[in-house]
Amino acid sequence: MKIEPVFVGFDFTQAELIDELRKNVETLLGTPEGTVPGDRHYGINQEFVGMPGPVVENLLSLEIIEKIDTYEPRLTVKNITFTHDMNGHIKALVRLGANQYYEEPKEETDEELEEEVD
Repeated sequence: MKIEPVFVGFDFTQAELIDELRKNVETLLGTPEGTVPGDRHYGINQEFVGMPGPVVENLLSLEIIEKIDTYEPRLTVKNITFTHDMNGHIKALVRLGANQYYEEPKEETDEELEEEVD
């Protein structure tokens, strides 16, 4: 099973941001779930490997959408297409765009942090 991210609709003058997003997504989609000691939910679940093609497509689509939403909320999944080869290998092409509803977390001021302590 191979998962290939494709970024669509981005302003490529922001090369550093796109590079950061690409690295984050490639790491997330290339990591089997349960292999990161600090976060056992990080990565893609592998339990559906070997299941029938349509089942794998549905489960993998759901898994990719949920993981992108959780671990890279700056992106949204636009489309996922699948190809199958003669050996039963599945390739997922994941089209990702900017999440228009994402807002950067607000940094707390020193006064706000002091109020939380009191």
